[in-house]
Amino acid sequence: MTTTRIEPGDVLSIQLGSGIGLLSYVGERHTLGGVFWVFDGVLRSVPEDLELLLEASGWVTFLPSKAISRQPEIRRVGTLSRPVIPVPEHVLMIADLGYVDRDDGKVRAWSISGGGTRLPRTELSSEERKLPVASLPSLPVLIESIESGWRPERLMLDPLAE
Repeated sequence: MTTTRIEPGDVLSIQLGSGIGLLSYVGERHTLGGVFWVFDGVLRSVPEDLELLLEASGWVTFLPSKAISRQPEIRRVGTLSRPVIPVPEHVLMIADLGYVDRDDGKVRAWSISGGGTRLPRTELSSEERKLPVASLPSLPVLIESIESGWRPERLMLDPLAE
């Protein structure tokens, strides 16, 4: 099996049951691995002008970049002039799976990780709500997330509260 080294700005397509999903490699975060921007939506084909993706909505996920580049469902389709976002300095992490409500799936306790520290939170400020959620999905979960339109904000109790 051939492994293609991916570089920041590379755009990858992932084969879905109903089309393709796109993600772009942002870089590495030492504690979580590869940082990827997952573009919202399922597409029929790769856009001709990939630079338009720099303004497209999406969300951050963390995946092992070397393993992703070896997956047969994923292929490199081009490179952007720059990564979509910078590698995040701070991320939201679920403090403990015991803090996820079984009824509504909302997270009751978070940990803000960055700079070698973890700060516990039961409530998030409006600025903290903007931090990427450190999700580490398996490939099948990533595919399901893209196809269903899932977004990490759904984990928050009140993502729109100010």
